[in-house]
Amino acid sequence: MSYEQFMEKEELSHLIDDGLSTREISEKTGKSQTTIRYWLKKFDLKTQKKKFNKSERRKCCHCKDDNPDNFYGHKQGLCKTCHNKYQIKKGKEKRELAIKRLGGKCIYCGWDDFSCSLDIHHLDPDKKDANFGSMRGWSMERIYKELEGCVLLCKNHHSAYHAGLIDLPVQKENN
Repeated sequence: MSYEQFMEKEELSHLIDDGLSTREISEKTGKSQTTIRYWLKKFDLKTQKKKFNKSERRKCCHCKDDNPDNFYGHKQGLCKTCHNKYQIKKGKEKRELAIKRLGGKCIYCGWDDFSCSLDIHHLDPDKKDANFGSMRGWSMERIYKELEGCVLLCKNHHSAYHAGLIDLPVQKENN
């Protein structure tokens, strides 16, 4: 081991007593964190865990809320409200992409005025993923794979089909 990587136990102990982390010791001594961890282990030393005041640690990057009760578990960048708004937005975007992928209109009547009035219908219910209702958390690749056996129906025709009142027009071919 070169002299540049060598550390004295007392020097390392003093830095730990000052409450420095391995990263801070690394910056102060000009040695890599790996070297610092090596000498900590060799001398059987440990850095002190820092005690954080939760309100100082967390601050929402959107609304600047810093109340620790307004955050989920380890999520620190977004408060619950902003996190939920983001998830809803991403879910709506994925649904819109799925609707677009399926043609954007009811295959029975051509309705396309409001995407919220269109349902994704599985042609073979046995191939429907049981977790399809939570597709907002899926990757687009997984969503597109699931859509291979689906068509779009407006809410009226979807209900009428399941009630046995209508048959679907010629079944859609898989993408």
